[in-house]
Amino acid sequence: MSAGVDGGKLLRRTDGIIGRELRGKGSGGADSLRFLGSLTCLGPVWRFDSVTALCPKVYQLQDSFGLAVPMLERLHIAARARNYRSIVCPDPEHPDRIQHLLLPELGVAFVTSREGMAYSGPAYRRIRLDAMVPSTYYKQYKTRLKFVRRVEDALREEGLEALREAKKAHDALEAVYLPHVDFAGVDVCTAKELERIKSYL
Repeated sequence: MSAGVDGGKLLRRTDGIIGRELRGKGSGGADSLRFLGSLTCLGPVWRFDSVTALCPKVYQLQDSFGLAVPMLERLHIAARARNYRSIVCPDPEHPDRIQHLLLPELGVAFVTSREGMAYSGPAYRRIRLDAMVPSTYYKQYKTRLKFVRRVEDALREEGLEALREAKKAHDALEAVYLPHVDFAGVDVCTAKELERIKSYL
């Protein structure tokens, strides 16, 4: 899909945001890696409430084809160059890719939104990244894009079904051992371990 992206337009849009939002210098500190959600036995779960709690200004990146990744990478590099600490949220299906980027010191977040991971909170700006690809390109590859989408959905559903089966097995196992656990004893052991850890502080 990258071959059809208007790279110049994407670059200009990103640099415009950097110029507006990443001014001055931050207080420094190491970046944090945090998953903002994932696929679970209950289906996809996304905690966008964490975003709005940390960052009142949210850029919603409407992205169906993974076009947000280069924008987020460039924003992250710019934040580090200006000494702003970032909360980098990897894509749980592709952990080497940035899916969301939070800059709490600036109160600004960049959130990817797509089908199955729709951000419905308040947005300062909504950026339609799909518009960075010419409509002629979509028409040319329409059939292939639909095929890829179907395969992705099928594989994702297979993964979800495996998680649901694992949860059933876990619940069955738990039903066997749970009645025989001495929880009072567990609490005593936990308290002792906490005291041991505190003694090192």
